[in-house]
Amino acid sequence: MHHLKHLKILLSLLLTALISLTCVSCCWTCIISNTELSDIDTGTYKSWKNVTTITSNRTSIKIVPYNGGQIVSYAYSDVNILAPIYDQIDISSNNEKKKIIFKDRCNSKVYEPNTVLLSNTIDSSYELEFFQKYSMLLEHGDVKISQFLGNNSEDTMSLNLSNNTFLKSGGYFIVPLSVISKLPNRWTYLDRKKVQPNNKDFVHIFDDNLIFHATGGNPGIATDSNSGWFVYIWKDLFFFKKFSYGSRGKYPDKFTIEVTESHESLMVKTPSPLLCIPPGDSRTFTQKLGLLKLHEEVTSIDGAIKAFYSLHLPLLLER
Repeated sequence: MHHLKHLKILLSLLLTALISLTCVSCCWTCIISNTELSDIDTGTYKSWKNVTTITSNRTSIKIVPYNGGQIVSYAYSDVNILAPIYDQIDISSNNEKKKIIFKDRCNSKVYEPNTVLLSNTIDSSYELEFFQKYSMLLEHGDVKISQFLGNNSEDTMSLNLSNNTFLKSGGYFIVPLSVISKLPNRWTYLDRKKVQPNNKDFVHIFDDNLIFHATGGNPGIATDSNSGWFVYIWKDLFFFKKFSYGSRGKYPDKFTIEVTESHESLMVKTPSPLLCIPPGDSRTFTQKLGLLKLHEEVTSIDGAIKAFYSLHLPLLLER
């Protein structure tokens, strides 16, 4: 009986040790897998050289040091939702009514985990500084872009900054409308006559959101939106962008978001209002990109609306 009691104690100790060893092994596996979630590499991509790639799990971005720094690929399992680019960043001087030219190349360096900094991108004759920092979040592959625009001149600079996102055509674009708009129309259909559309096969309004089917043959839309986000659903990929250019101020072109398309791409322009930057002062802006895979391909406006509601966008924008 005495030996049986000791045997039970020994078995209990062995079981406890085995459980502890298993838990340590599990935690060590988690640590290893988390460190393997992301990677930064440099190389070539199509016609671009010195391309920086940041990968987290199934999601990756490719950044080229062109025109202030450009994301040329945002892919899920190597399926890129972005279209070929032209100029993604546009800075124009309101005083001189001319576009500010970036240098052909910009410096880049990795200085934080999963983060790339692109700098020294504007021609020095304008006495402006422009930096961009790209970070990829490990948990879900969301991309954060921080932009810095500084005025090193002795005069106040009046500037307009805009960012153009080029997406593959054929998907469904969703943007919130300004309920109390300062512009003449809550939304406007762009064509030569500046008339509103009557073709509901590609444009529709639901719950103060506009949904636009990018078929490749439509002139596009321009809208007043002060919520700072838009969504694009292409096949079975759900893309969202959040930006902080702001809705207050003067918009010379009378819109806060413009969408134009061709048979190959959909360009989404998100301009800032007129920025007056005193000498030695600066402005900072942030953007956030996200890419998720849906359970099935979206082939209709109703399907796009259903997918939009199923993913709880407010949570995605704040995560």
